[in-house]
Amino acid sequence: MNPHAYIFTDGSCTGTGLGAWATVIILPKESVSQVLFGVANYTTINRCELQPAIDGLRWLRLHFGKPTGIRVLIISDSETTVRTMSGEFDSGTNLDLWQAYEVARRGFLVTPSWRERNTHPYMQFVDALCGAVRKLLLEPAARIEEDTPPANFSLEGIT
Repeated sequence: MNPHAYIFTDGSCTGTGLGAWATVIILPKESVSQVLFGVANYTTINRCELQPAIDGLRWLRLHFGKPTGIRVLIISDSETTVRTMSGEFDSGTNLDLWQAYEVARRGFLVTPSWRERNTHPYMQFVDALCGAVRKLLLEPAARIEEDTPPANFSLEGIT
């Protein structure tokens, strides 16, 4: 039986801890799609790979109200995330997010699925969105010294 909802997820993180995540939620029977994304500083790739699944499930809960029996396929390119969702790996780290995942998935019939990176158009989209969000955040940070006005910069006329 086909899922009622598909959640395509991806996360990315730099060595400096600037992370981004994105998810596309598809409800084929309703012809509905939703894009969600976020960022965090001082984070890890594992956190960025799990957060979009939580966000997607939370959005579905808001959309459906009571999720009893709704089949959800979560597609991720993170083998660690999928194996932990499936119970193959222990969720020894990031316990706050794994607890949030358990709460978010209650009532849904969730099937996690690993898929190689960028092997589906929605996977390519969430990957590109993560990269674009991080790039937008990194560019201003790299120029902050040259773009920062002096301390005596006038704020006159702003109010």
